[in-house]
Amino acid sequence: MADLNHRITIEDRVAVLHLERPPANALSIEFLDELDVAISALESDDSWRSLVLSGYEGIFSAGADLKLLPTFDVAHQDIFVTGLNRLYARLYGVSRPTIAAINGHAIAGGLFLALCCDYRIASTVPASFGLTEVRVGVAFPIAPLEIARAELSPPVCRRFLLFGENVDTETALRDGVIDELAAPDKVLARAIERARGFHDIPADAFAKVKAQLRAEPLVRMRDALEYGTEPALGGWIPEADRQSALRVLAGKAGA
Repeated sequence: MADLNHRITIEDRVAVLHLERPPANALSIEFLDELDVAISALESDDSWRSLVLSGYEGIFSAGADLKLLPTFDVAHQDIFVTGLNRLYARLYGVSRPTIAAINGHAIAGGLFLALCCDYRIASTVPASFGLTEVRVGVAFPIAPLEIARAELSPPVCRRFLLFGENVDTETALRDGVIDELAAPDKVLARAIERARGFHDIPADAFAKVKAQLRAEPLVRMRDALEYGTEPALGGWIPEADRQSALRVLAGKAGA
């Protein structure tokens, strides 16, 4: 069995899913599948009431693995897009409270992991937050697009998606991308504290209200997965951009 790139701890009914794919928790096909399986297993476990998602100190997740992405042919691009949609739909649809302990930079697919969570706590250490897909030359698959529309205000969503510029921590807090800040050595502890506080909410009521709130985007995500209607399938990365990136990677390898 391959080494896992995550670990799960459960204490006082708070489950913590630690992302551990060094150096930047970049998303690969295998990592997406691994996290989807882990969250699916957690969903059938009644020993916890809330879930915290945590990265390394200094980095939450840098998003898609940009060393691997250009090497993907169309078939592998389709697998990656489907894996993204499946993981985000899974995490976004968890019926119990979810909290992101954002230990540092959260970029592109990494920020979407945080946006899937119900509450987001970031470190006071300077960090970058952004949805940079347009600058890589790709459009947004259905799940991240739906999450951005639902979780970001319309002006912030427009700026993030169309221009792909990163913002700093204070701007992310002001714009509602994150909910609060904590000292770098307190982010995880604060997330766990908030998670325990949410246990005061009746579990059935929370699940029902969350389902009401997220029903429409989740239906669109799940329909795309079930019926194969994802527009990004069949060639997510423009071939010219892929070949250009491959040449850059080849040059770096030969340096």
